Amino acid sequence: MQFDFTKVEMLNLATEKNEENMHKFLAQKIYTLTKNLDLVDVALRINKGEIVTLEKVEIEEVKRIISDDAAGLFACAKKAYLNYIESVVKQNQESK
Repeated sequence: MQFDFTKVEMLNLATEKNEENMHKFLAQKIYTLTKNLDLVDVALRINKGEIVTLEKVEIEEVKRIISDDAAGLFACAKKAYLNYIESVVKQNQESK
């Protein structure tokens, strides 16, 4: 499945869109916390803002990293990343 992590949107408490580079923050977390060496290259591509293709096992590893307390992500960031991943997975399943 293809993911464009530049499209991740995080809302603040006032429900305003956060304009930070969410993809760069995720790329850094994947780069430093992954156990899957193939994801190191994926992290570099995410950091550049590129669309990446992830297999099911890689999607699960990214979700594990996002959910891991070691990543140091706030709940709102975890929610934004996980919601985006789930929306892409769902769209992919519906198109089959």
